[in-house]
This record gives sequence, structure tokens and C-alpha cells, in this order.
Amino acid sequence: MKIKYSIFPIICSLLVGCVPASGAKSDDKIKLTSKEMTTYHYTNSESIKTEVFYRNDILLNTPYISLKTYYKLLTKHDLTIFQGEKHKYTVTSANGEVAAIDTENDTLTCADYQNFISSTIYRQDNVSNVYFDGAPFLKVKNVTATEAPKPKTINFKKYNINLIGKDDDILLPVATASNMFMGPTMITCFCTNDSIYFIDPNDPHWETGSLMYDSRYMSGLNKTFKEGTRTKEEALFSYGELCFLIDTYYGLPGREYLHEELKQYRDLDKVLQERNEVTKQAREFLMSTDYSESI
Repeated sequence: MKIKYSIFPIICSLLVGCVPASGAKSDDKIKLTSKEMTTYHYTNSESIKTEVFYRNDILLNTPYISLKTYYKLLTKHDLTIFQGEKHKYTVTSANGEVAAIDTENDTLTCADYQNFISSTIYRQDNVSNVYFDGAPFLKVKNVTATEAPKPKTINFKKYNINLIGKDDDILLPVATASNMFMGPTMITCFCTNDSIYFIDPNDPHWETGSLMYDSRYMSGLNKTFKEGTRTKEEALFSYGELCFLIDTYYGLPGREYLHEELKQYRDLDKVLQERNEVTKQAREFLMSTDYSESI
């Protein structure tokens, strides 16, 4: 079974949140501070508190979150993490799919990645990563795979994304967690400097469109962009996130300007550098420290 995604929610999720490297470090050398962040968990009327972490060296404004915590918030299910050798973790999703994560080399390897990241279990237990609209009178009866799953390895270091091992858990940027578990159910997470928002597109009162008119969310965005600039490390991280998401999930056929090149190379950075002068300039804008150029 092959899952493909639209580019629109990808761009939305990156507005708040080989690529040039910017100082990845070993877990042992990364110093962190934590704080409680207001979280609107599939509702706009009540909030909870979620612990997030910030690095003390670079990416000072980029919140990290526990993988266990994010998965639970997104899917309402638990995943388990077992640490074996130093920096090496075995992660098992609620579907029973296993992934090996190495926080020293920032890699993830999985035999069936689509099953591992399945968010459809938010709507119905023990189902494949497929779309259905979640109406209470609808259930997935069965799914027939059109092809066998292929083992997948993601090199996050290529995208300037650093995974951090912490005891029996893994910390990753909120933006990375949101993009990593982007699925056909379209439930997702947006984050500002103030708050985290979990969104369900089936909820007409609290979905992506309505979030854009929420005063709290817009206030958080305004604070993010108020200074008009970001550090070079933050710019490279944001660009790396975009490349990670497009390279890993892009596939909806035929509607994007770079479709044929993306289909051929599966490497956004390469395509932007080689397509033409316009895409070369777009690449520079995406990595700009000036927000007015990058968005």
C-alpha cells in the first residue's frame, strides 16, 4: 500500500517551525532547559500543560518534545521505547510496528514505516495508515495492500535535525514530530512560541481553517515574527524540516511545479539547486534569516 500526501498541510506546518549542517551534537553534550507549554488538545476551549525542552546552545527558540508524549497526545495511544546500547533505542508503536532509532547518528530504520507512523488509530484501533473521514457511523472493514512494505531508513542528520536520547525516551523538535506523523487522517500539530495546538480536520470548530482565525494562535505567530529575523541555525533547521517532509512523503501526482523532478530525485534540495535560476533563488529565500524572504 502506498500513501501519498498533499503539499498544502506540509507548508502550513512549516510556517511555525544534503542540507547545510549547523552543529549537531552528541546527547551527552547537549544541555537542556524545560518549561510547561499551554496545549490545546483537539479543543479550543480547554487547555492542558505539556513539558517541552529547549537547547542552551543553538536553536534557542525551537521547542523539543518527548516522543512518548507527542505520540500519546496525537493518537491517544501509547508507544514503548527500550534503550539497548548507548544512543540506540527500539521504539514500538501502538500497531506493534518496531523502529530502531540511533540518537548518535540521528537515524531511524523501520521495516514498515507507514504502519509505524500510522495516525489512523486515532479514529479506529488496529487499522492501517489509510484515510477515512472518521464519521462515527463509518469504520474501516479491511485494507488490501497493493505492494509489500519496503524497509526504510531516514537520515535526520542530512536535514539538520538532531534527535536527543533522554533516559528511556527520545526528544525531537515539535515541528519534526508533527511532520513525521503527518498522515492521511490529517490530524496534526501546530506550535508557536506560546502554545501547542492539536487539530482534527473533522471538527468544524477546531480544524486548520478555524485555527488561522484564532486570536491566541495569531498572537503567538506575531510574537514569532515580530523581530523580523531569525538566526542562521534556525533558518537552516526550518529549511531542513521542509526538505525532510517533501523528500519523505511527497507523491500526490501532477499538480506541483516541481513534480517531475521531485518524483525523479526524491531530493528537494537537489531539485531547487538544479532546476533553474528561479528555484536557486527560492532556495536562498527559504534559508534566509529574514522572515519576509523565507515565507
